[in-house]
Amino acid sequence: MKACMPSNVPCVACFCSFPDSTLAFMLLFTLTNVVMRAFGKPIVGDFEIISFLGAVVIGFAIPYTSLCKGHIAVDFLLAMLPRTTSDWINLATRIIAIALFSG
Repeated sequence: MKACMPSNVPCVACFCSFPDSTLAFMLLFTLTNVVMRAFGKPIVGDFEIISFLGAVVIGFAIPYTSLCKGHIAVDFLLAMLPRTTSDWINLATRIIAIALFSG
């Protein structure tokens, strides 16, 4: 995730380190839960915790990918369209993303 680090965006490092750390925690949490189940003492609420953390990872990863313009499949599609059409599509997707992640 650290390939895109625009210097004009404040706190862009949190878009990289927080989801990375959360994903690593999810891995360790799941591993711990599997081991604890083998001993008959599973972690209570494990499914809910992992689901919430997955939403956190996605919530940070999607805006970061948009910031880096890293949607490869969309780039191939937009390259085939006229410039004005692709600009309008970019504008519409940005507005939708802002509406979804602003609150």
